[in-house]
Amino acid sequence: MASGIIPYAKTPLFRNRGGYAETVPFSEPLTEDNLARYRKEQGGLPRIVVAGDGIFGLGSTQAEADHALAEARKTSRLVVLAEAFGGIRVPV
Repeated sequence: MASGIIPYAKTPLFRNRGGYAETVPFSEPLTEDNLARYRKEQGGLPRIVVAGDGIFGLGSTQAEADHALAEARKTSRLVVLAEAFGGIRVPV
């Protein structure tokens, strides 16, 4: 049984904060070209990947991957709350 995918932020929620909150989730089909484009646009490899019915945290250690996934869950809560008040508005 699955509960489905959690809402996720499609843009960074915070500027100049550092860490995973600035990470844009990778949600394109997993191909070399898409990863190369993401890396060029975002300046690195994704830490959060949306694929199929799941969201995955990535890292060079299990602790980093767990932390990335925890941050994805936290931002999911922010997305839900923001939608209740008219949606996410990220300053430019």
